[in-house]
Amino acid sequence: MDKNNPIVGIQLERNGEIPIYVQLYQGIKEKIQKGELTQGEKLPPIRKIARDLDINNSTVVHALDALAREGLVYKHVGRGSFVSTILKGPGKMEGGAEVYDFSSLSPSPQLFPVQEFKRALNHVLDHYGGEALGYQPHRGYRPLREKMASFLEKEGIQVSPDFIQVISGSQQGIDIAAKVFLGQGETIFLEEPTYPGSLLTFQSRGARIIHIPITRSGLDFVELEKRLADFRPRLIYVMSRLQNPTGYSYTRDQKEQLLQMAYKYNFYIIEDDYLSLLDYGSDPQVEPSLKALDRWDRVILLKSFSKVLMPGLRLGFAILPEELQEKFLQGKYAADISSSGLLQRALFFYLQDDSWETHLQEIKKEFRSRYRLVKKFLQNAKPLLHFQDPGGGLFFWVRVNRGGNSNKLSRLAFARGIPIAQGSLFFAGEQNSPWFRLSFATGDQKSLEEGLKTLKNTLDDFQKEDEIEPVEKQGPIL
Repeated sequence: MDKNNPIVGIQLERNGEIPIYVQLYQGIKEKIQKGELTQGEKLPPIRKIARDLDINNSTVVHALDALAREGLVYKHVGRGSFVSTILKGPGKMEGGAEVYDFSSLSPSPQLFPVQEFKRALNHVLDHYGGEALGYQPHRGYRPLREKMASFLEKEGIQVSPDFIQVISGSQQGIDIAAKVFLGQGETIFLEEPTYPGSLLTFQSRGARIIHIPITRSGLDFVELEKRLADFRPRLIYVMSRLQNPTGYSYTRDQKEQLLQMAYKYNFYIIEDDYLSLLDYGSDPQVEPSLKALDRWDRVILLKSFSKVLMPGLRLGFAILPEELQEKFLQGKYAADISSSGLLQRALFFYLQDDSWETHLQEIKKEFRSRYRLVKKFLQNAKPLLHFQDPGGGLFFWVRVNRGGNSNKLSRLAFARGIPIAQGSLFFAGEQNSPWFRLSFATGDQKSLEEGLKTLKNTLDDFQKEDEIEPVEKQGPIL
């Protein structure tokens, strides 16, 4: 153990109720608050933190990801993680109290169906008692898997409950896939930009990561073909609908072409479908998922209710190709034996009546209203800001049309209590991205409006410092 490692002093309660990664996140955050970790200071490598604290690499990845979402650290692929700012006290930004968190994708707690889910929990405890609190079948509670199969059928996916694996959220699905399907040095292709949590998870497995640029209609197939000529990936990780952070969605032609390539070059596709239920188009029938078009059985589909129900529920589903079933099941068993039986049964009971559909329509109405408000704000912010309308989801991918990058704007916004997610968090090794992700998931309508007012003032001050540079001089827009 290296006593010079500033993370070593963090005390972790191994058998406590709080997950280890949350304890590590809280411990690092406290050191930043106390000034023990200073602005710009480089944190030890993931493997070193894991070794010195005797925890898994993935635990460290999750903690750093949570710190990055809060704007406390920033990550540069190949260089490491750095402290990005100094907190003045618990829950306070540099300039005082937080006004609105534009960086977080965690939905507002006031939107959670607390009473309905409480009724579901009580029903389970009354009817199953201790049975619901013991270990569950490793694949998950079968009635819940059957219910999920009926949901998937409505999306054009015909799958047996035997091919559905209950997991503790999509992030666990990514982690298990990385562990069981990627050996040291094996190749995986990722979209660029991409979700930082997936990038760090695959890095922690020692995988060789190849980045393929994403366009408004899907992957850059010219670059993909070029890379496939040089590498043979084991996996490709994509978010084909409302991709994080761009909000882009693949066209049907793109999906068909990607599936053909998966068959031709013998790789599997991890499709992370975490947000497709929040589509705000007039047509209720969204474009089919890759899995719905998958006639070669090449797609590992990860589904989650986190963004439309409750993030803390930590329940998701992996729909797996037949030949990968047993290996993934073994990986799930090694990770945590089984997901919570109480929560699985409660979710099943909750999904049985009209509560779920009512909640989904209510939350879509709320987020659609916020989406329109932010869209109007961004339209009025032209030409300083450029954006592509995602048509759904919980965020916009926004470009600052000027020289430099979004890091400076991010620092100004954070100091005023309105953190945004600077684009460099989502690119491998890029430090000066002009892009940033603007989320409207947290808080309520009133706090969002206050946040947008503060953002408007921040943009005004930001713009005064330099002349706006024409878009053409900034390079291509994704």
